[in-house]
Amino acid sequence: MVRRIMGTVACNGKKCKPHDRVWGLINKETLSSDEKKQIEKCIAVLKEKERVDELELETKEMTREEVKTLSDETAGLLRAIMDR
Repeated sequence: MVRRIMGTVACNGKKCKPHDRVWGLINKETLSSDEKKQIEKCIAVLKEKERVDELELETKEMTREEVKTLSDETAGLLRAIMDR
């Protein structure tokens, strides 16, 4: 069970993949205030997704494999949030 966080995000009025957008921002020398706002928005989305995953782990009846997959996803989200 592989779950995507987001399929696409809006980037300057166009759709793009979050990984591509983040990679592009990471490799820039300087960021505009709009780009910084986009990063903060992505962090907020990650935090909300992490909260939902934790609630699901606490309340939903799941198989061991589903728990491991969701737990791994939650750990990845927490790493992404802390690495900001």
